[in-house]
Amino acid sequence: MQDSITVVIPLYNKVNDIKKAIDSVFAQTKQPLEIIVIDDGSTDGGAGVVAAIEDTRLHLICQRNAGVSVARNKGIKEAKGNLIAFLDADDEWKPSFLERILTLRVKFPKAGLYATSYQLKYTEEMVIPNSVPSLPRHPWQGIISDYFEIAIGAYPVWSSAVTIPKSIFYDVGFFPEGERLGEDQDMWVRIALQYDIAYTTEVCAIYHLDADNRACKVNLLLDLPFIRRLEEKINQGLIADKYINSARKYIVYHQLRIAENYIKRKERVAALKQMLHLKYVVGGGVYVFQFWLKLWIILIFPSSIVKGLQRLKTYG
Repeated sequence: MQDSITVVIPLYNKVNDIKKAIDSVFAQTKQPLEIIVIDDGSTDGGAGVVAAIEDTRLHLICQRNAGVSVARNKGIKEAKGNLIAFLDADDEWKPSFLERILTLRVKFPKAGLYATSYQLKYTEEMVIPNSVPSLPRHPWQGIISDYFEIAIGAYPVWSSAVTIPKSIFYDVGFFPEGERLGEDQDMWVRIALQYDIAYTTEVCAIYHLDADNRACKVNLLLDLPFIRRLEEKINQGLIADKYINSARKYIVYHQLRIAENYIKRKERVAALKQMLHLKYVVGGGVYVFQFWLKLWIILIFPSSIVKGLQRLKTYG
């Protein structure tokens, strides 16, 4: 069976960005079978921008606002292609993205997820490649043998630089609905527990952190349901032995991030409770203890002392 690609773009109030995203698909050296834009109840006229684009491969589906997971799941179910490539409405691909995905597909036909590296655009002047220290140095393509180990402190897989065979969703399930953050990481985790992840360090996508209405700009991570579900899987003995230690470290890393965000909100008691909840510190590696010490210093000492210590570290 020859592979065909459906591009799924969830759209919610990205009127200034959606055409750029679609144009980056049209500019691909390997063209997709179709592009499905799911308008998730936009109120800014973004759906009209899509409707005005004349291309028979472009399909616009409108729904009442229900969240990005509902939009992505709708696109998956409507897709005619056997590969689903995801692109957020305020991001873009470099022209080689789909070609590199298909190259990975040929080399690793049994993988459950295909991904490329990407760059982070903060401003026009500040564009940097994503850093995943645990991966081999560029140029490299291959199988990520332990997603959890690689993803501690890094994001090798990102929602606008990933392609997944449609059949995988009917095996591991669809994106969790009704969750504001972490729904994409939940998917990568479920796939990583059962399938290989094929990856290339070539930068083929642009993550626009300078875009309007980014969820990461307005939401601090205070609850990650996918981490709770992963912990439940460990407790129930549903995780392969080879992933147990790295999955525990992965859980600890995210629990510490939540604790740090409570501190940013000046909710020190909540941060302390979160830190006391940690169960896998001993197996978490040196970085866990460093993080733990940092958070305790922030909790115990007045903010003026903490800022002074930070200045000493910066200028000393």
